[in-house]
Amino acid sequence: MAVITISRQYATNGIFFGKKLSEKLNYAFVNKDIYKRVSETENISIEELKAMESISGLGIDFFQRLIDSDYIKRITGRKDVSFEHNEVVKAVEQAIKDIAKTGNVIILGRAAQCILQDEENVFHIKLIKSYDDRLKFLTERGITRKGAESTIKRKDEERENYIKRFYGKDWNSPELYHLVLNLSKVSVTKGMEIVASLIS
Repeated sequence: MAVITISRQYATNGIFFGKKLSEKLNYAFVNKDIYKRVSETENISIEELKAMESISGLGIDFFQRLIDSDYIKRITGRKDVSFEHNEVVKAVEQAIKDIAKTGNVIILGRAAQCILQDEENVFHIKLIKSYDDRLKFLTERGITRKGAESTIKRKDEERENYIKRFYGKDWNSPELYHLVLNLSKVSVTKGMEIVASLIS
């Protein structure tokens, strides 16, 4: 039984790749299911978890200095402004470890490549695409070019900062991954074949 983690640049359509790969391998595909597990165990709403993850990526200390508490309250839904990020991160880590124990599963995002970095029979994949292809992916879905550029920059920074903040790792370093797939140069079908051969 193997576990595959997928990290991806924003707008590489990693969800599509992960789902298609799970169908090919007959593996479970886990994405936002992790939120549900943590929400249930920690009694935190899914919306709050998403907001806290996003803010964590940007650096909550920085945020608290620059924006007022009312804004943070609106984002998270909390009546107070006490952020227990370490506890939430630990809960996410435990959920990912529990999921990994089941085997034959693909885990998308959530720093799984760091959490499971030293585990046996776990393979870490990163998906990338050219900047132009990522812009095209978003603009074809009705986002303006300016909006697409801004979103790509923000989302990639959130992911990079989250990994650096909580794991002290460089999200862009190929050393974190068994395989980096450039989906601008390799088709989804070929990419899935490469991953399948890697874990066989």
